[in-house]
Amino acid sequence: EREEYESMVSVMEQKLEEEEATSTEQLEAKVQEWQGEKDVLLKVLASWQDGISAAEEHTEEVEQRQVLLQRKLDLAQHRICDGLAPMMEAEREARDKADRSVQSLQRRARKLEDEISAACTEYAQSESAGHALAEEYARAKHLGEQRRGVLKSEVAMAAEA
Repeated sequence: EREEYESMVSVMEQKLEEEEATSTEQLEAKVQEWQGEKDVLLKVLASWQDGISAAEEHTEEVEQRQVLLQRKLDLAQHRICDGLAPMMEAEREARDKADRSVQSLQRRARKLEDEISAACTEYAQSESAGHALAEEYARAKHLGEQRRGVLKSEVAMAAEA
C-alpha cells in the first residue's frame, strides 16, 4: 500500500508539475499577450495625448486669431462710424433744410390760395358790378333813345308850327 501510495503521490506530483509547467507557460503567454496589448494601448494613448496637445495648441491659435479679428473688426467699425458721422450729419442738415423749405412752400401756397380766393371774390364782385353797369347803360341808352324820339317829334312839331 505504501508503494501504491507513493506511486499515486508520484503520479500526482508529476501531474502537478505538468500542470504547473502548463500554467506557467500559459501565464507567460498571457503576460506576453497583455504586454503586447499594453504596448499598443500606450502607443494609442501617446497618440491621443499628442492629438490633444496639437488640438490645444490649435485652439490657442484660433482664440488668438479670434481676438485679433475682433480687434480688427472693432477698428473697422470705428473707422466706418467716423466716416459715416459727417455724412449722417450732412444728411440730417439737408433733411432739416428740406423740411424748412417744404414748410415755407406750404405757407407760400396757403398765402397764394388766400390771394387767389380773394381775387376770385373780387372778380365775382366786379363781374356783378359790370352786369349792373351794363344794365344801367342799357336803360340809359333806352331812355336816351326815347328822349331823342321825343325831341325829334317836338322839333318836327315846332318846325311845322
